[in-house]
Amino acid sequence: MGCGPKAVINVSVQPTGATLAVGDALDLSVTASASNGAPLSYQWFKDGKAVPGANANTLTKASVTASDAGTYHVVISSAALAPVTSSDAVIAIS
Repeated sequence: MGCGPKAVINVSVQPTGATLAVGDALDLSVTASASNGAPLSYQWFKDGKAVPGANANTLTKASVTASDAGTYHVVISSAALAPVTSSDAVIAIS
């Protein structure tokens, strides 16, 4: 291996929590990049469980219900890099 710096995933914008009303739109996003330019993969989690099909840098739902309340985060990974976990975004439904 070279003696250059190790490539890392940098998160520049973390997902932000919100208080929503039933029927509001959920819109979470993360902005990240790999220092070596590698493509990134995303997996969103709600309360520690993977959200099926949530594999983009955004997580959206047109109309939330009470069951959508919880703590969300996203794990960002790339083939040769250590995965990075975003900060938690708490979604409350009022």
